[in-house]
Amino acid sequence: MPFDATYNCLNSGDKKTATPEFLRHPQLVVPVELCRFAQSNGLIKSFDLFLHMKMYSDGKMHITSPALKQIRADLRLKDDRTFDKHIEKLRALNWVGYNPASGYYFIRGFHYIRLIHKINNRQGVIFNAFNLNNIKVFVYGVLISAIVIGQFHSAEKDAKRKSRTATTYGGVAKQSNRLSHSNLPYFGVSNAGIGAALNCSTTLACNMKRKAEEAGMIKTRKQFHLLDRIKEPDYKLRSYLYEQYPKLIGRIRFLGKSNREERWIEVLQQLHDEIIPKLHFKAMAKFAKLKIPETLANVRSLLLGEIRGRQALERLLKVKRGG
Repeated sequence: MPFDATYNCLNSGDKKTATPEFLRHPQLVVPVELCRFAQSNGLIKSFDLFLHMKMYSDGKMHITSPALKQIRADLRLKDDRTFDKHIEKLRALNWVGYNPASGYYFIRGFHYIRLIHKINNRQGVIFNAFNLNNIKVFVYGVLISAIVIGQFHSAEKDAKRKSRTATTYGGVAKQSNRLSHSNLPYFGVSNAGIGAALNCSTTLACNMKRKAEEAGMIKTRKQFHLLDRIKEPDYKLRSYLYEQYPKLIGRIRFLGKSNREERWIEVLQQLHDEIIPKLHFKAMAKFAKLKIPETLANVRSLLLGEIRGRQALERLLKVKRGG
């Protein structure tokens, strides 16, 4: 990957942080598809609760445990009805189990969740304790990064295919099999493109991209395309271009340049930003190698989990559509 895989940033101004006293897992590898599932189905708050329970426990948590009380305080879920609403969503999806006799919640592992949802995609992302500060920004940061990484892999495959074609049919004597990032176009996506990909408004996409950059999850670089060079300022040029090419509205920039011999003005078209992921992505276990945990090692349990997950998703989507 040509991307910087470091992400060691924490906004000290954040009020909500992971409580070391109860923290059991300072780091997790979260399937990217779960982030996508939570975002697309309006489950980010429930997903937030789930990740807190994962990091604050070793797989089970009593209903009266201090850790759960701390989680509810951190997430401002002091009202029982609000907490019950989110925990019931997690139970319906079979991400969390509950034994009323013992009073214990059982937090499912990511392998099991991948099994019941049939998630073949192996892409995972490192989730650190400080990411608990804002799960929503983390989820959008992951999904925006995934779009860009997908562009890179697509361009890499295209370049390799063209290289093989040139070698086979063009009689090229020497072909380098090594691809460098500098030989590929820059990777990024517009705010409108993010909104379309994630089925959200352009405004929300813009805000989430900005917050993800502020949190150190991505880095952006402005990109421009040179349209023309002019000697003197032309104050009617902008309005003329907007009239002739409406798609350029709000995207024209003028930049003064000079050297020892002359001065000129560059007419630039602002393109969508280059986006550089700063999160660390990691491949998870192949789907075929996933095994059902021993405590859940019977086919009926697995099928029941899958059925419950599908039924819960159908109910959630129906409510979201207003049906």
